[in-house]
Amino acid sequence: MKRLTVVVACLSLFWLIPGKTGIMANMTRVIYHQGDKERSVLLANTNKYPVIVQSWVDHGEADPQAKTPFVVLASIFHLPAQKIQAIRIVYNGDHLPDDRESVFWLNLYEIPPNLHQQALNQDNAKISLAMNTQLKLFYRPKELADFPVKLADKITFTLQQKDQEWVLICKNSSPFHISFSQIVFDS
Repeated sequence: MKRLTVVVACLSLFWLIPGKTGIMANMTRVIYHQGDKERSVLLANTNKYPVIVQSWVDHGEADPQAKTPFVVLASIFHLPAQKIQAIRIVYNGDHLPDDRESVFWLNLYEIPPNLHQQALNQDNAKISLAMNTQLKLFYRPKELADFPVKLADKITFTLQQKDQEWVLICKNSSPFHISFSQIVFDS
């Protein structure tokens, strides 16, 4: 019952966020633990129109033909306006390093309906755009079960001058991938 309550709470959050977000996932990143059979991601169509969604995993190049050890099911589907659909990510078993995380990108390519005919029937011009949203997908080996509390101790920053520019070099000696939302320089 507790899991059902959490799922219902997460689903209700989809419609609380204002703006024109289009396809929205219930998470900002996917962590695929070694040994998992699959990972599910819920997608909500916040548009007022249906879309076709194509989903795949790549190395960040937004290429549906990229070779990775992950398959997304359903890879292409119709998502009606204001509806939710789950996709599943399945690992095919190809070898990945077991001493560090591997990072991939989950692509959610949203194709809107053809609005061309509607624009011709009206006196105002419209443009229809396809959108690609990318989420990081981390494959985490069993040896890295828990994210370390003192991860900041494994990160070092160095400021170096190259030609006429200053460059900030970040070295991460941990086996985890790290994303920064903000870096502030304090003088």
